[in-house]
Amino acid sequence: MYIKFYTISERFDEYEKSLKSLVENLRNQLSKMGENPDKVKLTIVKVKPETAAETAKYVGEKEERKIPPQLRYLISALRQDGIMMLPAMVINNKKIFEGEPMPMDQITTIILNEARTEFSIELQPQKAAQQSPQPQQQLPPPPPPPTQPQQQLPVSPPPPQPQLPPPPQLPLLPLPPVSPPPPQPQLPPPPTQPQQPLLDLMGQQSSRQSAVEGALRGVTVTGFKLVMGRPDNCNDCIYYGSTRGRCLLFGFKVGDPTHPPCKSPGLN
Repeated sequence: MYIKFYTISERFDEYEKSLKSLVENLRNQLSKMGENPDKVKLTIVKVKPETAAETAKYVGEKEERKIPPQLRYLISALRQDGIMMLPAMVINNKKIFEGEPMPMDQITTIILNEARTEFSIELQPQKAAQQSPQPQQQLPPPPPPPTQPQQQLPVSPPPPQPQLPPPPQLPLLPLPPVSPPPPQPQLPPPPTQPQQPLLDLMGQQSSRQSAVEGALRGVTVTGFKLVMGRPDNCNDCIYYGSTRGRCLLFGFKVGDPTHPPCKSPGLN
């Protein structure tokens, strides 16, 4: 089963999440029944809002030269699926809706019916989230009994404390005189080393550089390139059929592999 959803960025995010959850649930059920979950594929083509407005102007244009170059691959894919407006959905090369998204419960029924026909198995719809029980109403606690005011007794001030006489002052003793520190012995000056001539240093440096260059002459540097996501060359993509010159993911006709159609500015 092949599901393709054309959407507009930042306008149908919740609908996109529900569709992904539905497909993931279908794959899990197929895996539990011994079927290959990769038989159900979902492709989401996101188009920027400004690109969607321009696409609506040129999707019905018959002359190819009047269509902007950055919109030609997108319009070609829409024409192959018979789409004139966004958002739109195609299941097994059959257009389900365009212009206005269909309710998710109807999409669920259509996808499950397609799965029963294609895989000859009975699938269950995704279980709805259980409703949380309503909290019971709690009665307010009874008010506390009234308390009688306590009678305050008069407090007598504390008795004054007797004043103590000041302590006697002791006479200060004179400090002993400070003796000067003993003189430190003078150390002899360090011996001076003769400076090495500048020519000898330059000769040693050139000989070391020649030795390093000779050691690096036999070294060979190798490298490799690891491409992640959509590469800049179709030859590095797993969905490129080089024998037919066509993109196996979007169905585009690739004229120049060095300019992948999926890297067009019109596609997000």
